[in-house]
Amino acid sequence: MTNLNYISFLTRIALISLEILIAGCVSITQVPMNEGIRSHVYEKNYTIGVSKTIYIGDALISVKDYYELQQSTPILVSSNAYRIFGGEFGASIEYSGPMGDKLELRGQFDDDYVMVLPQVPLVGLLVAKSGTFLGSAVNLTGYTTLIYTYKIDPPTTQFTLDSAKSVDTSAGFINYEIVYTGRSSESLNFLYREYTPDNIARVPFYQNLMYPTTSHVIRFKNLRIRIDNITDEGITFTVLQDE
Repeated sequence: MTNLNYISFLTRIALISLEILIAGCVSITQVPMNEGIRSHVYEKNYTIGVSKTIYIGDALISVKDYYELQQSTPILVSSNAYRIFGGEFGASIEYSGPMGDKLELRGQFDDDYVMVLPQVPLVGLLVAKSGTFLGSAVNLTGYTTLIYTYKIDPPTTQFTLDSAKSVDTSAGFINYEIVYTGRSSESLNFLYREYTPDNIARVPFYQNLMYPTTSHVIRFKNLRIRIDNITDEGITFTVLQDE
């Protein structure tokens, strides 16, 4: 092959490679989300004036009261525990996630979501808007489609669109429970446990609460609780006031 023919051959190869690259290029667009939505979270395990029976180790009182701020960062949340595997070389994936796993949503490719696993930041896995894992992927460095395929187990796993949320601590927050720990000959015993907005125990704020066994009504902070009945196994009570 002459030098001229060799140069022509290399030029043709370069042009073919360029055509393949252009054909495989992808355009990823942002997923629009509402910003700054603030919602009130208020949960309690009792109803004023309604009698309830619990057993030793159960929560007599459980209260969550805080404001949650929805951020503009979109995420995908898994419906169950799952495993994703497949690919080769630098695009190889072997990842297991729990139910409720919150994964980065890089954007959209055509009508599909581009999901990124924490251990493989350069590979964008495609998920249909219906939540179905598609098994294909894009390269997030060169923004080209990958020839590899990926599998998920179980195949019924769904990923739903959500947004990152954080607690607006500037508005204050309440997250605690009072657990019934049983009775002795002299006292009714409870354990006050406080948590962060993310349900992490704040052990320094724990308190052991004791009331005389003869008590008909007990009080803790703004709570007034009537003791209706006590057995060796549990306690029946009615919350009379919580304000």
